[in-house]
Amino acid sequence: MLRWQFQPDEALIAILDSSLRICIDQLDDYLSDHLAGTTAEVEFAWLDGTRTWELFDPSQLLGELQKLLTANRSAKLYMHNDYHFLILHEVLKLQISSHNNLVSACGQPLAFGSILLGQVDFDFVREYFWDEDFLLDPEVLASLSEEHKAVLEFNQETFALVQGLKPHPQELELQEVDAEPESGQNYYKQAKCYPYDEVQQE
Repeated sequence: MLRWQFQPDEALIAILDSSLRICIDQLDDYLSDHLAGTTAEVEFAWLDGTRTWELFDPSQLLGELQKLLTANRSAKLYMHNDYHFLILHEVLKLQISSHNNLVSACGQPLAFGSILLGQVDFDFVREYFWDEDFLLDPEVLASLSEEHKAVLEFNQETFALVQGLKPHPQELELQEVDAEPESGQNYYKQAKCYPYDEVQQE
């Protein structure tokens, strides 16, 4: 599985698995159509305008999505880097937004992968990320002194990503770690459908 700041529960694992599978299927279809010459002028709609789409070519991105899905399903523990964090952040944000729109349209919880979920609060999901330095504005990062960067513990990978530099293949290697996922506060509320809504229970 992928290593997060807090040990993921069944809901997060299902959300991530489903989000990655959907994106893999859509990107695979896009590449197939593109090679056939039927979508030469069409952008991949769900990623159009994202930093992920700017940093990765479609074939490379498909490979990274498949790598993350395999790692998420593995019994081994893998630590992802800032480039992977960016992919996961944008994929989860887009797929959670799509799920929430469908829930709003039908007025009831829907399956998100293997779990029945109502509206999913993306802010809860964000708490699992170690940090969000990879989302910094390039101008903000460039304006920081070397002392400030050292205090904030920015690494060269973060700086390169924020500045829009494409990743080197070695930067995309998932690192297997021996430690068990850290236990800690679980940001998912306990209920039949995530998230628990006290108003609905009255």
